[in-house]
Amino acid sequence: MTPFDRLAAVLDGSRERVAFWWRDDDAGDDSPALARLLDLAARHDVPIAMAVVPAWLTEGGRARILACRGATVLQHGWAHDDHAPAGRKRLELGGEVDRGRLLADMARGRAILEAAFDDRFLSVMVPPWNRIDADIVPHLAPAGYVGLSTFGAAAGQVNGMARIDTHVDLVDWRRGRSYPGDDAIAARIIDRLGRTDHGTVGILSHHRAMDEAGWAGLARLLNCFLSCTNVRLPNGRELFQV
Repeated sequence: MTPFDRLAAVLDGSRERVAFWWRDDDAGDDSPALARLLDLAARHDVPIAMAVVPAWLTEGGRARILACRGATVLQHGWAHDDHAPAGRKRLELGGEVDRGRLLADMARGRAILEAAFDDRFLSVMVPPWNRIDADIVPHLAPAGYVGLSTFGAAAGQVNGMARIDTHVDLVDWRRGRSYPGDDAIAARIIDRLGRTDHGTVGILSHHRAMDEAGWAGLARLLNCFLSCTNVRLPNGRELFQV
């Protein structure tokens, strides 16, 4: 029995239907990797939420994303710049940047994505590197954002917005950006399901960084989900209720 066979048995044995969502980060320009990602989503007919960096967006990237029927778009900061002070982990939404400038850049990025993707764009902020300083969060809802998505937290509300995170990353950043392996991915999902507050489980991919093992593992994981009668795959609009 493979790791994903074991995962499927756990999922189908659950008392309630299990909801998964899929977010991919760092989109913007067109590339073979982006085409591969969206082709995978289309062939499996699985919704995907694309976290797009507004400053990176090209017409080719826009057209590629729009051509994928199941793709919605979230805002991935502004330019994926690092404003962290020395000694801190990388951070765009906070750090040493002037707050007025940062909020203006975020608004400019949101306008770009609204114009580019129309109703495919959901006004949800995905902070680059999944980090945002606490003083920035209260500004999001007044600026028109309806959601925030980072990594690891349970679903809930934060400052008047829906908080819906991802929980299982298909890239191991500490080990050469490699795929963690089916055993590790299945175990992390099962661990998440064992928590009373697990809610919707988020799968996180990075098309720019994935190795061949990661692409193959992602395809197997999608096949696992689709084989389970007890799995639900909501799209971004359903998740954030917009």
